[in-house]
Amino acid sequence: MGTGDVNFLTKEDRLAYWINLYNISVVGIVVDNYPIESIKDLSTDPLIRLNIFKKPLVKTRQGMISLNDIENEKIRDGFKDARIHFAINCAAESCPSIRNEPYVGSKIKQQLDDQATRFLNGPQGVRTEKKGAVLILHVTKVMDWFEEDFNKWAGGQLTFLNRYLIGEKHKQLEAAGSQVKIEFDDYSWKLNDTSK
Repeated sequence: MGTGDVNFLTKEDRLAYWINLYNISVVGIVVDNYPIESIKDLSTDPLIRLNIFKKPLVKTRQGMISLNDIENEKIRDGFKDARIHFAINCAAESCPSIRNEPYVGSKIKQQLDDQATRFLNGPQGVRTEKKGAVLILHVTKVMDWFEEDFNKWAGGQLTFLNRYLIGEKHKQLEAAGSQVKIEFDDYSWKLNDTSK
């Protein structure tokens, strides 16, 4: 199915389509240029080194579009859902993992909830630290970069974290009340290479 047909899909199917297209396009770009140390190595801007995401590399019926177009115009602006930041993958170690199944409209809400829960409670997810009465939450830099999305669409970063943290982390957050501080982890752009 080409993107000319996307507008005829349900809202949930459109979201699944764009997330899947983004993820498979990132994988395709990496595979076409492998071996690389980082997807940033494919950028032609020596300073920013992220312009690979701005290049029109994804073929659609309307022409070539960039990964940024898909992420920002099609997904973020189109669906206004902070959970998508745990669904799209930029091929970096610090990025949430790609699911081992495609996103589908009939399950997209559950899949997005699952992605957020898995990432935030997994090895790269939230780490807690107690400093006196203050609970410090060490979280992904993605929540800093897209703070506005979490504020506008999810009630804020803490509300979002409270919804998706489970077990001991959730108990700690609840017990801390307003004595919570968020600190953002450094972001590793090293290739998330499972072959090594």
